[in-house]
Order: sequence, then structure tokens, then C-alpha cells
Amino acid sequence: GVFVNRDVHLLFIGNSFSVDASVYLPKLLELNDIDFTVGVLYQGGQSLSGHCKNFDNMSSYTYYEYSKSKGYWTKSSASIQSALKLRNWTDVVLHEVSHASYSLSYVNASLQPLIDKIRGYVSYDFNVDYMLTPAYGISNSGYFEEMYDQINDVG
Repeated sequence: GVFVNRDVHLLFIGNSFSVDASVYLPKLLELNDIDFTVGVLYQGGQSLSGHCKNFDNMSSYTYYEYSKSKGYWTKSSASIQSALKLRNWTDVVLHEVSHASYSLSYVNASLQPLIDKIRGYVSYDFNVDYMLTPAYGISNSGYFEEMYDQINDVG
């Protein structure tokens, strides 16, 4: 399981990989004696640059939430801004769209601007977590290790 000794409130901002990556987190977090929330802002196929534009336009996302107090997933709509104001998130989890995740320069072009927009909008502190996503269409067997090494070197 995942063992933590602090309350955890995770907000994923992404696409279908965010949904896939977060679906089992509540069951793992329930093993701890902590309060937790998992929030997922989801737009299918959305990129980091798209999230930056959506932030500026206050675009609507599908929003899923699981909290320990409720014990089940709920679904609604939310902009990035409205989701950020739901609570003081301890972590914001970001990732690039899979077809561009292989390019560190592509990721870097939008990752920091999005982080800056989010940090400038809220008054609380949070961790930024970057989730590695596999790139579709890459057949190089060493690709994933190379991608991990590039991103880890930045980090």
C-alpha cells in the first residue's frame, strides 16, 4: 500500500491518463489513518499547453472527486480555478498528453507557465507532481528509461 503520515489532497489536471492513474488511489490511501481527497479535472486528449489556454479562458472540465468522508466518487463540472478553490490541495499532479510526452522541450514550453498560473491564483502552498505518461507510437525499447532520466534530471 501507500503509507503516508499527513493528510493528502491531490488534484490531477489532465486527460484520460489522470483518470486511469487515480482510480485506485482512494483504496490505497484508505490504508492510512489520514484525511484525503482525490480530485481529477479531465479533458480527453488535453495537453499542458491546452490547460494553459483553458486556464486563461476558464474552460470547463469534467471533475471527479473521491473524499474519505464520502467514500465514493462524484462527478460534476469545474474550471481549473474553481477546482483550485475547493480546498487547499497538498499536491497538484500534471502530465503531458501522451503523443507529446517524449519531447522534454515540448513539455517544458508549457509546464512552468501552467505551474506559474496556478501558483499565482491560489494563496496556499502545494507540491507540484509530474506524472510520466507513455508516448504512443514509440517502439524504441530504451525510450521510457531515457524519458525518465531526462525528466528526473530537470527535477
